[in-house]
Amino acid sequence: MQLQQPISARKHSASVGKRVDVLIEQENYQTGELIGRSARFAPDVDGLVYVLGQASLGEIVPVEITDADTYDLYGRVASGREF
Repeated sequence: MQLQQPISARKHSASVGKRVDVLIEQENYQTGELIGRSARFAPDVDGLVYVLGQASLGEIVPVEITDADTYDLYGRVASGREF
């Protein structure tokens, strides 16, 4: 894990500024933040994508990635998305 952390952080940082499709799986009702995963994130193995904006559970939405850490990505639902 220690050897993989810098590699993971570098790969996630490369996603900042990009748009990725995210499957919304959860909502944190206390913060209003949505939680999902991109196609490259396996359930129970990889990190999560924390999303600000409006979307429904089970929906796949385009998310603009604004930040990243070693394990997770952070972003907002992209403007101008089609329904």
